[in-house]
Amino acid sequence: MILQFDEITGETLNGWWLRFDTQKVFISQSIGNIDEMKRTIEVPNWLAIKQGLESYEA
Repeated sequence: MILQFDEITGETLNGWWLRFDTQKVFISQSIGNIDEMKRTIEVPNWLAIKQGLESYEA
């Protein structure tokens, strides 16, 4: 699932902290592919559902 995020609020060696409206979520680099220019991230469907992010689908 491709999700639209508002901003990258932090970055570690393991992943990114992303802001979706008022919600901050950590996405591991091992399971997410980010496009900083488009502000989208591709994640498995199960992760988007588990994090409650399916409404941010791009």
